[in-house]
Amino acid sequence: MKKSIMRITVDFAVIAALVCAGCTYDGGDGTGEADVNSSDSTGYNTPPDDSTTKPSLVLGANEAWIGMGTNCDGEVCDSGEVGYIFRSNRDFVVILKENGFWYGEVVGTWSTSGIELTITSSGYMESYTYSISGNRLMISFVDYEDGAWESHYFTKRSGINPVYR
Repeated sequence: MKKSIMRITVDFAVIAALVCAGCTYDGGDGTGEADVNSSDSTGYNTPPDDSTTKPSLVLGANEAWIGMGTNCDGEVCDSGEVGYIFRSNRDFVVILKENGFWYGEVVGTWSTSGIELTITSSGYMESYTYSISGNRLMISFVDYEDGAWESHYFTKRSGINPVYR
């Protein structure tokens, strides 16, 4: 059965939590956070050219879209523990907070056209509808199991400095 990329990212979060149950990281300043998501010459956090007329999925340095208690296979996910970073170079990053630290992994690429968001990961291409209102992002898709529309909500949060795997 084909799994939605949104569900695959939740699976990634669960696997990462299990693999990294004992992980700790200290960025050198005692806060446990490394400054690896800040803007640099790669332009990761510079909005792409097509974002000038509407809100962008690409956020500023040290910002990410963090889950707001979205529904995960019938269970409520722990709000604020899973999120996404959409880089201007089109990398799609899934982040997970474990033991007080953010961890991230580039799991694919993304693109938009109108209200359609397309994510490509592990050879699969999935399309979703999305909307941004203020600091909130909504991503909606049809669930393959029951054919019903499902929406996941995220809020923009600053101070996110994931350690990349």
